[in-house]
Amino acid sequence: MRVKLNMRLPSLAALAYSGGSDSTFALDFLGRTKRIAYLLVGDHGTETSRLGILAAYKAANRYGVDVRVFRVEGDSEATWGRSRFEVCQRQSLPVITAHHFDDALEWWIYTSLRGHPRVMPKVNGNILRPFLRAEKSVITEWLLRNKLEYVDDPSNHDGSNMRSKLRALLPALESAVPAMRAALRKRMEEDGYEGEGELQEGADEEGFEEEPADEEPGADEAPADDDDGLADDDLADDEEEGDEYADPNE
Repeated sequence: MRVKLNMRLPSLAALAYSGGSDSTFALDFLGRTKRIAYLLVGDHGTETSRLGILAAYKAANRYGVDVRVFRVEGDSEATWGRSRFEVCQRQSLPVITAHHFDDALEWWIYTSLRGHPRVMPKVNGNILRPFLRAEKSVITEWLLRNKLEYVDDPSNHDGSNMRSKLRALLPALESAVPAMRAALRKRMEEDGYEGEGELQEGADEEGFEEEPADEEPGADEAPADDDDGLADDDLADDEEEGDEYADPNE
Protein backbone atom coordinates (compact mmCIF):
# COMPACT_ATOMS: atom_id res chain seq x y z
CA MET A 1 0.00 0.00 0.00
CA ARG A 2 1.48 3.34 -1.04
CA VAL A 3 1.10 6.64 0.78
CA LYS A 4 2.03 9.78 -1.14
CA LEU A 5 4.20 12.33 0.65
CA ASN A 6 4.84 15.94 -0.31
CA MET A 7 8.15 16.41 1.52
CA ARG A 8 11.12 14.53 2.86
CA LEU A 9 10.58 13.39 6.41
CA PRO A 10 12.81 14.67 9.22
CA SER A 11 14.84 12.04 11.04
CA LEU A 12 13.10 12.92 14.33
CA ALA A 13 9.96 14.89 15.10
CA ALA A 14 7.00 15.32 17.42
CA LEU A 15 3.54 14.29 16.22
CA ALA A 16 0.46 16.37 16.93
CA TYR A 17 -1.93 13.72 18.21
CA SER A 18 -5.57 13.66 19.28
CA GLY A 19 -6.45 9.98 19.04
CA GLY A 20 -8.62 10.71 16.01
CA SER A 21 -8.50 8.78 12.76
CA ASP A 22 -5.93 10.93 10.97
CA SER A 23 -3.39 11.23 13.78
CA THR A 24 -3.85 7.52 14.54
CA PHE A 25 -2.90 6.77 10.94
CA ALA A 26 0.06 9.17 11.08
CA LEU A 27 1.41 7.56 14.25
CA ASP A 28 1.12 4.06 12.83
CA PHE A 29 2.76 5.12 9.57
CA LEU A 30 5.58 7.13 11.15
CA GLY A 31 5.94 4.88 14.18
CA ARG A 32 7.16 2.12 11.89
CA THR A 33 10.08 4.37 10.86
CA LYS A 34 11.08 5.30 14.44
CA ARG A 35 10.90 8.98 13.57
CA ILE A 36 8.55 10.10 16.35
CA ALA A 37 10.08 11.21 19.66
CA TYR A 38 6.84 12.15 21.40
CA LEU A 39 3.14 12.79 20.93
CA LEU A 40 1.99 16.38 21.47
CA VAL A 41 -1.56 16.22 22.82
CA GLY A 42 -3.88 19.16 23.50
CA ASP A 43 -6.24 19.06 26.47
CA HIS A 44 -9.36 21.10 25.70
CA GLY A 45 -11.09 20.06 28.90
CA THR A 46 -13.68 18.03 26.96
CA GLU A 47 -14.65 14.37 27.03
CA THR A 48 -13.18 13.92 23.56
CA SER A 49 -9.87 15.33 24.81
CA ARG A 50 -9.93 13.01 27.80
CA LEU A 51 -10.38 10.01 25.52
CA GLY A 52 -7.64 11.30 23.23
CA ILE A 53 -5.18 11.61 26.13
CA LEU A 54 -5.95 8.06 27.23
CA ALA A 55 -5.44 6.89 23.64
CA ALA A 56 -2.11 8.74 23.51
CA TYR A 57 -0.69 6.94 26.55
CA LYS A 58 -1.91 3.62 25.23
CA ALA A 59 -0.34 4.29 21.84
CA ALA A 60 2.88 5.48 23.47
CA ASN A 61 3.39 2.04 24.99
CA ARG A 62 2.78 0.36 21.67
CA TYR A 63 5.13 2.53 19.61
CA GLY A 64 7.74 3.34 22.25
CA VAL A 65 7.30 7.13 22.27
CA ASP A 66 6.73 9.75 24.98
CA VAL A 67 3.62 11.84 25.57
CA ARG A 68 3.47 15.57 26.28
CA VAL A 69 0.07 16.98 27.22
CA PHE A 70 -0.61 20.71 27.25
CA ARG A 71 -3.63 22.76 28.19
CA VAL A 72 -5.33 24.40 25.18
CA GLU A 73 -6.32 27.96 26.00
CA GLY A 74 -9.47 29.66 24.73
CA ASP A 75 -13.16 28.98 24.30
CA SER A 76 -13.70 28.61 20.55
CA GLU A 77 -12.31 26.75 17.53
CA ALA A 78 -10.36 29.86 16.48
CA THR A 79 -8.75 30.55 19.87
CA TRP A 80 -8.02 26.84 20.36
CA GLY A 81 -6.31 26.77 16.97
CA ARG A 82 -4.10 29.73 17.84
CA SER A 83 -3.23 28.19 21.21
CA ARG A 84 -2.19 24.92 19.58
CA PHE A 85 -0.19 26.78 16.94
CA GLU A 86 1.75 28.70 19.60
CA VAL A 87 2.57 25.49 21.46
CA CYS A 88 3.86 23.88 18.26
CA GLN A 89 6.18 26.82 17.64
CA ARG A 90 7.75 26.38 21.09
CA GLN A 91 8.82 22.80 20.46
CA SER A 92 12.51 22.07 19.90
CA LEU A 93 11.62 19.43 17.27
CA PRO A 94 9.49 19.96 14.16
CA VAL A 95 5.85 19.02 14.72
CA ILE A 96 4.21 16.80 12.12
CA THR A 97 0.47 17.03 11.63
CA ALA A 98 -1.77 14.58 9.79
CA HIS A 99 -3.49 17.01 7.43
CA HIS A 100 -4.28 15.25 4.16
CA PHE A 101 -5.53 16.12 0.68
CA ASP A 102 -9.18 16.31 1.70
CA ASP A 103 -8.26 18.82 4.43
CA ALA A 104 -6.34 20.84 1.86
CA LEU A 105 -9.43 20.75 -0.39
CA GLU A 106 -11.65 22.07 2.41
CA TRP A 107 -9.14 24.80 3.21
CA TRP A 108 -8.85 25.80 -0.47
CA ILE A 109 -12.64 26.05 -0.80
CA TYR A 110 -12.97 27.97 2.45
CA THR A 111 -10.30 30.53 1.60
CA SER A 112 -11.78 30.87 -1.89
CA LEU A 113 -15.15 31.71 -0.37
CA ARG A 114 -13.38 34.32 1.74
CA GLY A 115 -11.94 35.88 -1.42
CA HIS A 116 -8.29 34.83 -1.09
CA PRO A 117 -7.83 31.22 -2.24
CA ARG A 118 -4.73 29.56 -0.81
CA VAL A 119 -3.24 26.10 -0.77
CA MET A 120 -2.68 24.80 2.74
CA PRO A 121 1.04 25.37 3.42
CA LYS A 122 3.14 22.25 3.77
CA VAL A 123 5.43 24.12 6.16
CA ASN A 124 4.24 26.78 8.60
CA GLY A 125 6.93 27.75 11.08
CA ASN A 126 7.67 24.61 13.08
CA ILE A 127 4.69 22.69 11.66
CA LEU A 128 5.18 20.13 8.87
CA ARG A 129 2.37 18.59 6.83
CA PRO A 130 3.87 15.70 4.84
CA PHE A 131 0.55 13.98 3.99
CA LEU A 132 -1.12 16.69 1.89
CA ARG A 133 -0.93 14.47 -1.21
CA ALA A 134 -2.68 11.55 0.51
CA GLU A 135 -6.45 11.27 0.12
CA LYS A 136 -8.69 10.54 3.09
CA SER A 137 -9.73 7.29 1.42
CA VAL A 138 -6.13 6.04 1.65
CA ILE A 139 -6.03 6.84 5.37
CA THR A 140 -9.35 5.07 5.91
CA GLU A 141 -8.07 2.01 4.06
CA TRP A 142 -4.89 2.01 6.17
CA LEU A 143 -6.91 2.11 9.38
CA LEU A 144 -9.14 -0.75 8.26
CA ARG A 145 -6.31 -2.87 6.92
CA ASN A 146 -4.35 -2.53 10.16
CA LYS A 147 -7.42 -2.78 12.42
CA LEU A 148 -6.63 0.49 14.20
CA GLU A 149 -9.10 2.00 16.64
CA TYR A 150 -9.47 5.75 17.11
CA VAL A 151 -11.47 8.40 18.96
CA ASP A 152 -14.40 9.98 17.10
CA ASP A 153 -14.77 13.74 17.64
CA PRO A 154 -18.46 14.69 17.18
CA SER A 155 -17.51 18.28 16.28
CA ASN A 156 -16.10 17.01 12.99
CA HIS A 157 -19.56 16.23 11.66
CA ASP A 158 -22.24 17.70 13.96
CA GLY A 159 -22.62 21.05 12.19
CA SER A 160 -21.50 22.99 15.28
CA ASN A 161 -18.76 24.90 13.45
CA MET A 162 -17.89 26.15 9.99
CA ARG A 163 -15.50 23.26 9.38
CA SER A 164 -18.14 20.56 9.84
CA LYS A 165 -20.77 22.58 7.94
CA LEU A 166 -18.49 22.88 4.93
CA ARG A 167 -17.53 19.21 5.18
CA ALA A 168 -21.22 18.26 4.97
CA LEU A 169 -21.54 20.26 1.74
CA LEU A 170 -18.50 18.75 0.05
CA PRO A 171 -20.27 15.78 -1.61
CA ALA A 172 -22.73 18.12 -3.31
CA LEU A 173 -19.93 20.50 -4.32
CA GLU A 174 -17.88 17.66 -5.80
CA SER A 175 -20.93 16.37 -7.65
CA ALA A 176 -21.52 19.83 -9.14
CA VAL A 177 -17.83 20.40 -9.91
CA PRO A 178 -16.25 16.96 -10.62
CA ALA A 179 -12.93 18.53 -11.63
CA MET A 180 -12.45 20.22 -8.27
CA ARG A 181 -9.91 17.71 -6.92
CA ALA A 182 -7.98 17.70 -10.18
CA ALA A 183 -7.85 21.51 -10.14
CA LEU A 184 -6.36 21.53 -6.64
CA ARG A 185 -3.86 18.83 -7.55
CA LYS A 186 -2.75 20.90 -10.52
CA ARG A 187 -2.34 23.94 -8.28
CA MET A 188 -0.36 21.89 -5.76
CA GLU A 189 1.86 20.55 -8.53
CA GLU A 190 2.53 24.09 -9.72
CA ASP A 191 3.44 25.06 -6.16
CA GLY A 192 5.87 22.17 -5.75
CA TYR A 193 3.76 19.77 -3.67
CA GLU A 194 3.95 16.88 -6.11
CA GLY A 195 6.68 14.52 -7.23
CA GLU A 196 8.66 14.27 -3.97
CA GLY A 197 8.30 10.53 -3.59
CA GLU A 198 6.12 7.85 -2.11
CA LEU A 199 6.62 5.48 0.78
CA GLN A 200 5.27 1.99 0.70
CA GLU A 201 4.15 0.25 3.87
CA GLY A 202 7.13 -1.63 5.24
CA ALA A 203 9.43 -0.39 2.47
CA ASP A 204 13.01 0.78 2.85
CA GLU A 205 12.91 4.50 3.48
CA GLU A 206 16.43 5.38 2.50
CA GLY A 207 16.49 8.74 0.80
CA PHE A 208 13.79 10.21 3.02
CA GLU A 209 16.07 11.01 5.93
CA GLU A 210 16.95 14.53 4.96
CA GLU A 211 15.47 17.46 6.84
CA PRO A 212 12.90 19.35 4.77
CA ALA A 213 14.13 22.61 3.34
CA ASP A 214 13.28 25.64 5.44
CA GLU A 215 10.18 27.39 4.25
CA GLU A 216 8.91 30.45 5.98
CA PRO A 217 5.15 30.87 5.80
CA GLY A 218 4.07 33.90 3.81
CA ALA A 219 2.92 36.93 5.73
CA ASP A 220 -0.63 36.35 4.57
CA GLU A 221 -0.70 32.67 5.47
CA ALA A 222 -2.89 31.62 8.32
CA PRO A 223 -1.30 29.54 11.07
CA ALA A 224 -2.99 26.32 10.12
CA ASP A 225 -2.84 23.51 12.56
CA ASP A 226 -4.33 20.22 12.93
CA ASP A 227 -7.45 18.95 14.39
CA ASP A 228 -7.49 16.09 16.74
CA GLY A 229 -6.81 18.37 19.52
CA LEU A 230 -3.66 19.53 17.94
CA ALA A 231 -3.05 17.36 15.16
CA ASP A 232 -5.31 15.62 12.93
CA ASP A 233 -8.08 17.62 11.79
CA ASP A 234 -7.25 21.21 11.63
CA LEU A 235 -8.01 23.39 8.74
CA ALA A 236 -6.23 26.50 9.55
CA ASP A 237 -6.74 29.62 11.49
CA ASP A 238 -7.68 32.48 9.23
CA GLU A 239 -6.18 34.94 11.70
CA GLU A 240 -9.42 36.79 12.20
CA GLU A 241 -10.94 37.34 15.60
CA GLY A 242 -13.88 35.06 16.11
CA ASP A 243 -13.19 32.92 13.04
CA GLU A 244 -14.31 29.44 13.99
CA TYR A 245 -12.87 27.65 10.97
CA ALA A 246 -9.73 26.56 12.72
CA ASP A 247 -9.55 22.81 12.55
CA PRO A 248 -9.49 20.60 9.49
CA ASN A 249 -8.31 17.06 9.91
CA GLU A 250 -10.77 14.24 10.65
